[in-house]
Amino acid sequence: MARFEVDVEGMKELQGGRDLWRLVKELPVNVFDECARDDVVQRPTVCHVTANPIKGRRAVRVTVEDDGQGFQHLEDAYTLFRSTPKRGQPEVAGRFNMGEKEIMALAYEGRIETTSGTVEFPRSGDRKVSKRRKRAAGTYIALDLPAKVDEIQACVTMLRRLVPPLGLRFTVNGEEIGRPQEIARTQSCLNTVIQTRPGEPLKTGYRTTDIVIYEPADEGAWLFELGCPVQRIEAPYSADVRQKVPMPPERDTVSNYFLQDIYAAVLNATVDLLTVSDTGEDWMKQALEDSDTRSETVQKAARLRFGDKVVLWSSNPVANEEAIEAGYVVVPPQVLSKAEREGYKRAGFKYSSDEFGVTPVSVDEVKPDEDMLRVAAYARALARHLVGLDGLTVRFYRLPRAKYVATYRVGLLSFNVATLPRDFFGRITADVTDLILHELGHHGPDGEDLPHGRAYVNRLSALGARLFHIMLEDYSDDIAELKEHLRWTDQRGKKKAGENPSNATL
Repeated sequence: MARFEVDVEGMKELQGGRDLWRLVKELPVNVFDECARDDVVQRPTVCHVTANPIKGRRAVRVTVEDDGQGFQHLEDAYTLFRSTPKRGQPEVAGRFNMGEKEIMALAYEGRIETTSGTVEFPRSGDRKVSKRRKRAAGTYIALDLPAKVDEIQACVTMLRRLVPPLGLRFTVNGEEIGRPQEIARTQSCLNTVIQTRPGEPLKTGYRTTDIVIYEPADEGAWLFELGCPVQRIEAPYSADVRQKVPMPPERDTVSNYFLQDIYAAVLNATVDLLTVSDTGEDWMKQALEDSDTRSETVQKAARLRFGDKVVLWSSNPVANEEAIEAGYVVVPPQVLSKAEREGYKRAGFKYSSDEFGVTPVSVDEVKPDEDMLRVAAYARALARHLVGLDGLTVRFYRLPRAKYVATYRVGLLSFNVATLPRDFFGRITADVTDLILHELGHHGPDGEDLPHGRAYVNRLSALGARLFHIMLEDYSDDIAELKEHLRWTDQRGKKKAGENPSNATL
């Protein structure tokens, strides 16, 4: 007596929630494997799949036919997890030996005809096995499954997305399916699963494999395992891994670590095809964090995003300013993750202090006087109404060596008293507002720190427009708060005879 029994009804419950196409695609994928297996003598040249509604029933009839070697062991048609040579061959997808059994558990009825015999799965009763009824070549599978019309349509759409092996004529409902346009090929050392010897367990390990980059489908890019769709990905191109991909038995998802390696491979292969709009995408950020992303790729991606002259922000404010004066984009720490920044460093990007302002400097904090406090309050009011920032921190310091007059990091506005005119804070003139707006322009729409560049310029013009419409549309509360910090003399200078007192507010 066998150690275990299989409850078909229980198996049916487990498989019933899966997408129809994920069950059906296992059948043609078995044919794809026959094209690559090293133990197959007669490789298939055709694979025909049909999936059509059954008239008068909420069901679909699926057929799959090929002209290959067929089942060498008929028991494979109805034995779960039976040992298979596929487990020791990295460039074929099969290893679970479950595909036919999963779909037959859901089927009303079905049959498998192959070169080693025929197995029937009737609507009621046990399976019927005949080793006399054989095909001369290949395998024919037919089964009826419960399905709605929209599920059938989705299934056919996804079956057409399969990428057949070279040399195999593959049709779906009579339509011959070609291969998507190939964009590039690359290689990567990826995690895979393999059986080193028959009878031994499957083990995970790393192996260098080809990855084929395709044009994406209409609704987006996919990750493929040996031509079979696994899951949607965020990259602009699809990636087909040409070896076993580590997945659960449902074969519908990969780990985040594996996906990051895929994004690195896609970026390595397509960095010359990308545009500026791609550089802010999360998939590229993940790729740049991956150690497999080549230094040349990181350099190209960084320059696409920031320009040709790039350095990393350092704690030396003189170095940052001198780099900006020299035309460099100083990338602040908030823009890059720690892993991304390490990738930049591996690719040869340096901190601003490595190239500029190499002499350490000390910053003297300045205790603000009454005029400075008034400017600080005014800056906080502008920050609140223009960028939605409450609690802006304003500080004053003295650094004579520096060329800049003010700096901004998210939430912190700093004035360099040493480089500003002596009477700069005495009046809140247009120059004062200009400087504050210039620094607030670095505060991005989502609270990020914007370096000088196109996004910064766009942000600055948006702040100017916002300020103009506050005044134009007479937002009384906003105007009142801003005017609280302004004096009559801020705009008109010194009092002349007969004019309002110098301390009068506007």
